[in-house]
Amino acid sequence: MLQEIELKPGNGYISEITVLALVLRDIDELTATLSPADQTNFLNGFYPSRVAIIHKQDGEINYYIQNEGGLVAWFDSSQQPEPDHSLRALNAAREIIQLTRHPLAVSIGIDTGRVFVGNVGSKERIQYGPVGVPVNKALQIAQVARQRRIDILLSDEIVHRMKNSGTIELTDSIEVLLPEREQSTLMHVLSKTH
Repeated sequence: MLQEIELKPGNGYISEITVLALVLRDIDELTATLSPADQTNFLNGFYPSRVAIIHKQDGEINYYIQNEGGLVAWFDSSQQPEPDHSLRALNAAREIIQLTRHPLAVSIGIDTGRVFVGNVGSKERIQYGPVGVPVNKALQIAQVARQRRIDILLSDEIVHRMKNSGTIELTDSIEVLLPEREQSTLMHVLSKTH
């Protein structure tokens, strides 16, 4: 899936992707009594099965959010014949929710849009991945989902993109003012049974 790009800052391409952000709902309670080393061991035990699901759907990990017990992943279709990145992200989210039970409940936010995919950083340290509004927005949506104890919360953009696919069933819609936004953002709760 990853394109070979010369390792220097700024090299990359523009692509339509879907971003999945995942956060543990009760990370503070789960790790409150753990030493920093035990917290790290806990997270290293938590991530592998979720990452395997993302990779099974041809997603890539953009970064881990250690302090939130979370991660941000992206699904790109630039190398595939049809743009199914949103469906693959939804499939991964559903499978992660089925895998994850209390007390390890997670909340997932998903957004889609155009981003720059490539190298960002300096010659000393370069990171490869997507940069753009959908990356930040998916994480903000996941944080709203965690606050409201919602399993999977979708942006309005992904719902519109997939409305004729027959693969999504919604149970509720909410409007929330996200950080650094001037208007409320419409989000949709994905049904657990589909």
